[in-house]
Amino acid sequence: MVAGLLLVWGTIGSGQGAAPVLTHLFPAGAGVGSSNTVALAGKWDPWPPKIWVEGEGVLVTSTTNAGRVSVEVSPDAIPGARWVRLFNEEGASDPRLFVVGESAEHLDTEPNNAFNKPQQVESLPATINGRLDKNGDVDSFAVSLRAGEWLEARLDAYTLMSAVDAVLRVVSIHGQALAWNHDSGTLDPRVIWRSPSAQTVVVQIFGFKYPADASIQLTGGEGAVYRLHLRTSTDSPDPQTLDSEFSGVAEVPVIHRSAVMEGHLEQRHRFRAVKDQTYTIRVAAQAIGAPWDARLRVVDADGKELAQNDDADGTTDPRLDWRAPAEGEYAVVVSSRLRKGGSSCRYELTIVEAVAGFRATTPSSAWVLAAGATNEVTVSVERLHGFTNELRIAFANLPEGVTAEPATNGPTGKRETVLRLVAATNAPACSAPMELKVSTTDLMQLGPVVCELISRGENNGVPQGYSRLLRESIDRFWLTIRAAESGAKP
Repeated sequence: MVAGLLLVWGTIGSGQGAAPVLTHLFPAGAGVGSSNTVALAGKWDPWPPKIWVEGEGVLVTSTTNAGRVSVEVSPDAIPGARWVRLFNEEGASDPRLFVVGESAEHLDTEPNNAFNKPQQVESLPATINGRLDKNGDVDSFAVSLRAGEWLEARLDAYTLMSAVDAVLRVVSIHGQALAWNHDSGTLDPRVIWRSPSAQTVVVQIFGFKYPADASIQLTGGEGAVYRLHLRTSTDSPDPQTLDSEFSGVAEVPVIHRSAVMEGHLEQRHRFRAVKDQTYTIRVAAQAIGAPWDARLRVVDADGKELAQNDDADGTTDPRLDWRAPAEGEYAVVVSSRLRKGGSSCRYELTIVEAVAGFRATTPSSAWVLAAGATNEVTVSVERLHGFTNELRIAFANLPEGVTAEPATNGPTGKRETVLRLVAATNAPACSAPMELKVSTTDLMQLGPVVCELISRGENNGVPQGYSRLLRESIDRFWLTIRAAESGAKP
C-alpha cells in the first residue's frame, strides 16, 4: 500500500527477474472522493509490484487479482494529472498518467457500440473514462440538448499516452452526421456544435492505432484508453469576441489577442517596445485547433522586416524571441503561409517580455545502481535571456549508503554538468523517488531538474512518441539500489 510521496526508504530483499513495466491504466482517472478498481496494463513478475503515486490524497492497494488495484481518492485531493510508477527490487517502470477529476466521474459501459443503443449520460457536465476494447469498437453516448444550446465534446487520449488516434463524431438518434473532428491542436479531437432544436444526440468515439502502422482499420485494446469531457452552455465554448481592428498601440509587458484571418492576406498588431528588451512572440493556430499554417514577422514603423518565423517547436505555429534595437513603435504581422483565410482561421497572438531564467534537464528519469558501483548523471542547463548566475545542482533525499557531491554550472552558455552517484559496498537495497535541485551557490532554491517525457520523432513521416501531454515532464526521479550479493568481494 503506497500513498504518493508518503513513500519512505526501506530495505528490500534481493530479487530475481526484471523491473516491472506499466503501459496504461484503465480507468485513466477518478473523481475526488471516489473509490475505484483500476486495471493495469504491462508486465510484472511476481504480482504485486509496489506502486507509487505522485502527490497526496490518492491511496493505491493491490488486490489478489493480478493487474488489478484499488484506488481511493480523498475528498480533499488536489485535482490534476499525477505520475504513477510500479517498482520492485530490480527497478521502476516508466511513469504513466492518472488524472484526479474535480467531481464524480463515469465509466464507459458496454455494450454501447451502436448509435441506436448508446450509453445514456443523464446530466452535464460529465467526464467519462472509457476504453475501445477491441478492433472495430465504437463507444456511443447520448446527451439531451435544448434548442440553441452549445455542446462541447473534448477527448484526452493522445495526451494521456494512449494507443489510439481518436475521432469524435456527433450524430442524431437516426445516425445522421451532425459534426465531427479528428485532431484539435494535438491528435486528440474536440467538437463544438450548436443544436438548432431540442433533441437527443449521440457522441461517438472511435479511432486508429497510434503509433500508426500499415493496417487500415478501427483500433482497440487495453491501451486504447480515453477521458471524454462533455458540457453544454448557452454561449459558445469557443467565443468569437475577436479583436479584428487592432486600433491603437498596445503596451507590453503582456499582449494577448484573439483574431481571425478572414478575407485578409495579413493582419498587423502594433505595440511599443523598449530598447534592448527581448520579447517572446507566439501565434497559436494549430494549438487551438485552427486548420491553417500561420507565419509571423516583426516590422518597424517604416515596414522594414526585422525578424520572422514560420514553424517552431515541432509545430506549424510560429514563435520567436526578438530583441528591440531601439525604443519605439513596431508591429507583428500575421499572415497565412498558404494564403488561406476564412472564419475557421482563428489564432491567438501573445507578446510578453522575455524573463531571464534557465531550464535544467536530464535524459533519464530512473537509475539502477549496484552496491559498490558508481553512475554518472548528466544534467543539461540551458540559460535563457541573459541569465548568468552560477548554479549549484545537488541530489536531495538520497538513501542510506549513497552519496553524490553537488556540482556547479555556469555562469554562461548552454552547459552540461555531471554528478556522480556512488553506492557504498554495504549500501542496503532500496527503491524510491528522489529529487535533483537547482540553487544558487549561496543555496537559494531556484527550481528542480526535470526529465522531459515528450518527443517529436518520426518514422518514415509517421509520428512516434508524444509531442503534447497533460504533464510533459517529471521532477521525481527514481533510484534503485541493488545490495551486494552475499559472499561477493567488495
